[in-house]
Amino acid sequence: MVLGMATVVEERRVPREFLLAALAETKPKVSQATLARRLDVSFQTVNRWVNGHAPITRLSWLAITQAMGLPGSWKPGDPAPGEAPPSPKVPT
Repeated sequence: MVLGMATVVEERRVPREFLLAALAETKPKVSQATLARRLDVSFQTVNRWVNGHAPITRLSWLAITQAMGLPGSWKPGDPAPGEAPPSPKVPT
């Protein structure tokens, strides 16, 4: 079975919802302009990621999480550094 190039490329992308959640959940808040400066990319690049007009590669995601002070394996729903993890639900 031959995989199409689009399939291979898709597996290397990070959903833009990850970036949107990271920007929303990180405290203190990080603006698109600040993130662009930290990554040494243009504001337009970050804006294209946020708006879904350009893909976020796994390599870019690692740089983004590092610039925002998040672990490289961070995903939406994970606690940000300094936040307590959600307490487990106790059955009643």
